[in-house]
Amino acid sequence: MSSAAKTSRPFLLVRIMGLILFVSGLMLAYYTSQTSLVPQIIPVFYIISLILIIPGFVVLVSKIT
Repeated sequence: MSSAAKTSRPFLLVRIMGLILFVSGLMLAYYTSQTSLVPQIIPVFYIISLILIIPGFVVLVSKIT
């Protein structure tokens, strides 16, 4: 197995984890907007979705060296 293949596997795993974080954050924000929750707890769910979306997006756009 070449050196390039060994270094690309962890990067692929990190990208997949970032994609999972990003998509789950988007889904949480979407489902929060579509449900009728108590208005006091809606911002908490949006903050949680941002906590998932931001790191997922950073991982997806960053260049890992």
